[in-house]
Amino acid sequence: MDDINKSPWYQHYVVFQGLLLLGFLFHQTEDWGNRPFAFLSYFGVAAFAFLPKWRQWIFTAIITLATYRYLDLFPNLANHSNFNLLVYLLLFPIQWQIHTNKTVDYKNLFYCLRWLIFVLYFFTIFHKLNWDFINPQSSCASQKLDDYYRMIPHHWSLIRYWFYASTPALGLIVEGIIPLFLFFGRTRFIAIPFVAILHFTLAPMGFTDFSSLAMSFAWCFINPSNMSSRNLLKHFQYLVIASLLLSSSLFPFRFPKGIQAYEIYEGFVFSLIYSVFIYKYYLKNISKESLLLPKALWQKALIVFLFFFGMNSYLGLRTAGNFSMFSNLRTEGSTSNHILLSSNPLKIFSFQEDTIEVLKVSRKARGFYKHMPMAGQLIPRVEFQRILQKIRKRKWTRIHLKVRYKDQEYETKHAGFDPGFSFPVPEWQIKLMKFRHIQKEGPQWCQW
Repeated sequence: MDDINKSPWYQHYVVFQGLLLLGFLFHQTEDWGNRPFAFLSYFGVAAFAFLPKWRQWIFTAIITLATYRYLDLFPNLANHSNFNLLVYLLLFPIQWQIHTNKTVDYKNLFYCLRWLIFVLYFFTIFHKLNWDFINPQSSCASQKLDDYYRMIPHHWSLIRYWFYASTPALGLIVEGIIPLFLFFGRTRFIAIPFVAILHFTLAPMGFTDFSSLAMSFAWCFINPSNMSSRNLLKHFQYLVIASLLLSSSLFPFRFPKGIQAYEIYEGFVFSLIYSVFIYKYYLKNISKESLLLPKALWQKALIVFLFFFGMNSYLGLRTAGNFSMFSNLRTEGSTSNHILLSSNPLKIFSFQEDTIEVLKVSRKARGFYKHMPMAGQLIPRVEFQRILQKIRKRKWTRIHLKVRYKDQEYETKHAGFDPGFSFPVPEWQIKLMKFRHIQKEGPQWCQW
């Protein structure tokens, strides 16, 4: 293979590219809902792995198309897709340097990636430092691990109760260890196994795509100097083949949502095939370098931007897509359920408080759009306008809604097309912001 004779850091970068594409593959083939992109990811990963002469052009083409799609869908992206988008933007200048035969500082690139990944995992634990996540009755940890909980026999009632009651604390410990121990070179050998434990636990629950991406994140903390180039690339190809076979076995189905037999199968097989690669290369080659900042100013700016993006809930700019998934975090109003920021001292924007209360929704409307609100919910005006835009785009003229805004009630049977039923906001807000629906009372429920 042409890559064998190149520097260890280049080969390290190639494997990172491949692992990143595998994460894209599992995301696009999650339900084969978007067939063109699913097939693109499937054959693109195969071509990347087995056509070394065209490898970098293939990678550039895939991330270009993926970036275009992400920007077109933004802000309606999953949390990991937002992170992917930022990583792709980081890699475009690197790809340009490769294509123009310029010297690439791969080590400096990985310094930047390590910081981005550290910030990502920092927010996945920081957002969970709230009272509703700690409470087993409302915690996302208890709800998401419910399928594991039900596997414990009923006659082991004490163990079942202990597992249920301790799940939030265990979640905080496991997810807290990762960013803390990633930060220090000497403790990183503990963090990387915990990354694998966390994501191998999540994979059978329907999160194989994010778990696969996490393996590319962990790869950024691996030292390439002691690895055999020929064996590494050959074993990476085996990993690609196994992943493609796994995706192929699930192709005939249009899958329902929620944890199902296919998700358990996919998650466990994924964990099995990746665990072999992890044991061979990850655990024996973990870098002990300190978490160093990249040299380039624009790369440092990306790290600062990611931190700002993660803080959006506390600033009042958005509550969805900024790594607050399954955190039970609530920041609406004058107080928050966050343990450290309960008084919302950082909030300087009031978009979360400019809300529309839903009083009535026709039953047909609930089947029209999965994010259609329910009666009794509050919706930030920005998000409500997005729903009306969705209705107009689908040309569904029979949506019955009754809402209250600023103490005045509005009702229509033609939401989206009734000129008297509109609550306009600037278009840039709809394009940049994303908010969850808001509960009026009670513990914060578990939301993506």
